[in-house]
Amino acid sequence: MELDLIISTILILLFSSWTIATIIYHFPNGNKYFTKIGILSFFIPQWNFFAPTPGTNDFYLLYREKLSNDFCSSWVEVNSFNRKRNLISIIWNPYKIEKKALLDFALEINKESKNISKENINYVKLSMPYLLILNYISNLSHFSKNNTIQFMIMKKSSFSDSIDPFFISGFHQLE
Repeated sequence: MELDLIISTILILLFSSWTIATIIYHFPNGNKYFTKIGILSFFIPQWNFFAPTPGTNDFYLLYREKLSNDFCSSWVEVNSFNRKRNLISIIWNPYKIEKKALLDFALEINKESKNISKENINYVKLSMPYLLILNYISNLSHFSKNNTIQFMIMKKSSFSDSIDPFFISGFHQLE
């Protein structure tokens, strides 16, 4: 019985100390108290609810068709990525994952296009994000199979009203 009490007391003290250390660590300059304990500081959780550089851009996916007579249609926005939010979306927002996927794909395409030389820029067309966006656009139901399609990702900064092209694909034949 006495051994159970000792173990319980030790565990309570250990977890209480860990909780207090975690709280102190997350105060401004709180981490300076834990630099001297070395490797033990890895056991203190580091929660970052807000990234050091939060997202400040919105991305929009657009596409257009090139008809058989070489006439290009106007750009059309894929509305499923930028639905209007309502109050229930605070609790239930199943479309958020689509917007996050577009953000991830846009950033990955941008990163890959920066890492590739100008001569090898066509390798971006073989990247997974590029192919997934192309597949998504190609499977929209209203295209004629004789036409080619092109997609564009537009970027709007939260700090300005300008919307700029972020990435423009080549034309792709539908089959």
